[in-house]
Amino acid sequence: MIGTLAAAILLLAVGRLLVPIRPRLVPAAPGEGEAFARGPFAEHAYCASDAELPRGVPARGSWLGGNEFTGTYVSGWFQARRRVTVWVSGYPRLPGNALAVEVRTAAGAVKRLPFADAEPREHWRPWWITLPAGAAAFRLVATDGSTQFYGWLGVSAPLPTGFSLARMPQAPRSLLAFAAQGVLLLALGVALHGSLRRPLSLPAGLGPFAAFAGVAVLGYLAFWCYFASPLLGRIFSWTMLAAASVRLMARDQSTASGAGGGELLVALGLAGLIGTGFLALTCLFDDAPLSALAAHRFSVNLPVDNEIPRMFADRLWTGQSPRHLLGDWLSSDRPPLQTGWQLLTRPVCATLGFDDDTAATTAGMWFQLLWVPAMWAMLRRLGAGPRESAAMVAAVAFTGFGLFYTVYTWPKLGAAALVLGAFVLWQPGPGEASGARRFAAGGIGAALGWLAHGGVAFSLLGFVPLGLASLRRERGAWRRWLAAGAAFVAVASSWTAYQKFYEPPGNRLLKWHLAGVIPPDARSFGQTLVDSYRQLGWRGTLANRWSNLQLQWTGNWRDLLRFRPAADPLPRRAEEITFTGRTLGWWLPVALALPWLLWTRRKDSDRILARGLIWWICGWLAWLALMFLPDSARCHQGTLVTQLLGFALLLWAAWSLHRLVFLLFAALQIAGFLATWVAPSPEMTSPANPFAAAVAVVTALGLASLVLAGMVVPRRHPPPPAV
Repeated sequence: MIGTLAAAILLLAVGRLLVPIRPRLVPAAPGEGEAFARGPFAEHAYCASDAELPRGVPARGSWLGGNEFTGTYVSGWFQARRRVTVWVSGYPRLPGNALAVEVRTAAGAVKRLPFADAEPREHWRPWWITLPAGAAAFRLVATDGSTQFYGWLGVSAPLPTGFSLARMPQAPRSLLAFAAQGVLLLALGVALHGSLRRPLSLPAGLGPFAAFAGVAVLGYLAFWCYFASPLLGRIFSWTMLAAASVRLMARDQSTASGAGGGELLVALGLAGLIGTGFLALTCLFDDAPLSALAAHRFSVNLPVDNEIPRMFADRLWTGQSPRHLLGDWLSSDRPPLQTGWQLLTRPVCATLGFDDDTAATTAGMWFQLLWVPAMWAMLRRLGAGPRESAAMVAAVAFTGFGLFYTVYTWPKLGAAALVLGAFVLWQPGPGEASGARRFAAGGIGAALGWLAHGGVAFSLLGFVPLGLASLRRERGAWRRWLAAGAAFVAVASSWTAYQKFYEPPGNRLLKWHLAGVIPPDARSFGQTLVDSYRQLGWRGTLANRWSNLQLQWTGNWRDLLRFRPAADPLPRRAEEITFTGRTLGWWLPVALALPWLLWTRRKDSDRILARGLIWWICGWLAWLALMFLPDSARCHQGTLVTQLLGFALLLWAAWSLHRLVFLLFAALQIAGFLATWVAPSPEMTSPANPFAAAVAVVTALGLASLVLAGMVVPRRHPPPPAV
């Protein structure tokens, strides 16, 4: 089924590739010549991304040298159509600015239709215009009379209004793109699953993670192919997707029905269900571009970090140099894995007609959703059965942490998931193979996490005590860890070479977080670190660490007891995604039960719970010890492994105490989530989108049903068998 769906998507894309559908612009009226390309507005003179425009549609704007420019753009006359679409950006309703369509009748009378929609701001939004009966021609009139900050506007050439993916409302377009990419990525994952499970002797619970980690490897290879040549990258993408589809169809879905295949589809299907609900909730009250919704639906004034992987991908897609990527940021400052992941499916999405912003954001969401198979693997390794694991993962979906860090697609959550999966690979259970190949696979997973976001280095440092302990306790452990280290270096060294030789120095984030120096300078990281600590002194160093420790428990804890929607939910949301204690929320009290659980399991040969707890604490302490600036140990400035692993351990602890304990805390978490994350932000005044609302309700009910369904399974399960 998966191979058939993927093949159908590819065939549709190939059909459009062979018979391209170019945008049909409204032609100029007879005698007008070129109606759109006129002054004083200019091409690319706007602060909005071309990725949000339908491909091939020209646009002009008034951002000419800054805010001070003023002038009026009057297009030539276009032939009348009953309905036309003009894409608009900027601030056409700002005092002094104006945008209108002037309609000329056959008798020569002119009627003015002013723009009355919401301000598009720094994004392109469609303006659908119905021309009056008797219209013979129309033209665009745009006035920039404002010198205020961002007092600019932009317009596109008019198009006949008709069906197009790029012109669909954001909610159905995003969900369609998410579904299409999910099918393609799942086809790759299922095909890889059959190639990985036997050589590595993986248990069924690790199959979903291994499958999508394999897709991440392909994404990293795609990055280098596109870096070498856009043509080579496109060939690689099409070849990988086609090969996966053909392989699945030829094998008649034996992967899905074989050992571990059913669990693979369940776990990754759960990821799709969660992502669908998150997308619908994001698009509930606005129709802005998806990356903008991700940044402003649940918070305010967030930077464009979620768009940086797409910006990097845009450069490679068009064959441009990625150097000096954004402002004073270099391409080498941000690891490239999510960029490659997006490029893996971009040729198909572009051919189908999805705009780059929607395609990149939905692909980025699938990358962040790696947290689902990673947490699934951790829970199965702790001893949970498939239905229990589904219940606990579904409960995490009703947290601000899960929602925000999945939708706001900077690559932190995907990075954390890859490192968590590596940890599970390094902790084989009874009867499972524990050879060098499995540990090397864990080294690859850890390297991929580091190639997604360098913040996971804190968690990797936190694992060092466990690794050293295993060297003393286990015979032959050094061979396994040598294989893991060699695999890590083999995968990560190519990006290190990029940072050192292609666009050095690539150490800005190291200087920022570990030495407190934010603006770029010419010093090496080592010299910067020494200078910063020498200037701070030991008293200042201790004071900064103490402030970061206190920051972990910052927040209005009374909000946990408030289940009514607040007039302004933004402060509550900010606390849930910023401070570790508030992020864990209702599950945090369960930590008090962990010592008792460790005591009752002290004779169990499987010490995964103890090792997970030690790693959790050591990674958290490494983060607090190394962050240089005071009040900087916020969730988004470190490793999200701390929060992701914390949820896994706490939910398993609640379940181990009693299923009703888990159900109680899950119910409280769901109630708090509904009160905090569903309502619109104060500046959102549009009514709820019925389509998005229906999808959100259905997915929420489905996830809540999974939480309840977990109550009917036995409390204990033997460790999953190796296959």
